[in-house]
Amino acid sequence: MSTDDFRIQQIDTSLHNEDLAPLSPDKRKWGWFEIFNVWSNDIQSLFGYTLAATLFISYGLSGWAVLAGIILAGFIVMFLVQLTGKPSVKYGIPFPVMARASMGVRGANFPAVVRGIVAIFWYGVQTYFASTAVALLINSLMDNPA
Repeated sequence: MSTDDFRIQQIDTSLHNEDLAPLSPDKRKWGWFEIFNVWSNDIQSLFGYTLAATLFISYGLSGWAVLAGIILAGFIVMFLVQLTGKPSVKYGIPFPVMARASMGVRGANFPAVVRGIVAIFWYGVQTYFASTAVALLINSLMDNPA
């Protein structure tokens, strides 16, 4: 048997394409500022501010308790973001490749679908809060009580 028998004759595009290929180290340009931006984007949102206001109103927590909770939640999110992003930063591989390594090619479709459902839900939540804020703003500008 020759070594030519083991060579890949044609690449399956569902298994490998430009988006799934690892990035070379010179193309990995993430530093502390980019990681901080991702972290702050995960923490600071209209939903997060509404949650903080709810803690004040519904549970009667003090400002310091709410601030401590927000800081603790921020560190938890930062830890999870760092944990899930470490292989991508170290090896330059995207999430689907990491998922395929642990769940197989077909099994990696499950987290992709879950991520899509969560993204749709999160888009709906953010749209609801943003539209409520715009409606309240318009009502207040027109001196029309809500």
